[in-house]
Amino acid sequence: MKADLFKMDLAVDDEALLKKNTMEKKIKRAADFAISILLLIIVCPLLVCACIAIRIESKGSAIYRQKRYGFCGREFIAYKLRTMYEHSSDGNLAAPKAGDTRVTRVGKILRKTSIDELPQLFNVLHGDMSILGPRAVPYKEIELRLENMIKSNPEQEGQFRRAMEIRTLMRPGISGMAQAYGRSALTAKEATGYDVYYVMYYSLLLDIRIFFKTIDTILFRKGVN
Repeated sequence: MKADLFKMDLAVDDEALLKKNTMEKKIKRAADFAISILLLIIVCPLLVCACIAIRIESKGSAIYRQKRYGFCGREFIAYKLRTMYEHSSDGNLAAPKAGDTRVTRVGKILRKTSIDELPQLFNVLHGDMSILGPRAVPYKEIELRLENMIKSNPEQEGQFRRAMEIRTLMRPGISGMAQAYGRSALTAKEATGYDVYYVMYYSLLLDIRIFFKTIDTILFRKGVN
């Protein structure tokens, strides 16, 4: 599936998008809550083992906390298992690539299997995130993504800025279209296109499609660095 920013009507009103499929969004929130509780019960032993392995290999907290850009632009603290050496990413927002020395040996395993994302289930319970949605990113990454897109198509700056506004009109997800259809292999424009498509054309059926595509992506490690 392709989601081209230039083929979507980004002039649509924010209020209209927020009110779209209201009942389906309520069902989605209820499902998020129930699924998060169930998954946390199931993966609790795995999380404990992962935290122990992280602490044994390197100093620092096993849980990585970071401010993320959330629903309607509100900031929140997202939780992940730490996959890098403590403070190694300070000032360096670049996503880790193959062979990146910032990533620990345990971290490589956690990233490849997406186990590092599991603590975000607590964010879902709190209501800051959803199981599926646009990717939750720090504000500085939003700026970098905008900068990259504008640099490639300067004449479309207004379109890109509007796209970044639209992607915040649903709760960010642990996974989503961008992760399911390419993850880190996507360009900034492609990733943003998937985020915007999800917000504009949301339905429970779309969530089901993304869920099964995510499983396929994780199993075959597509787009994983």
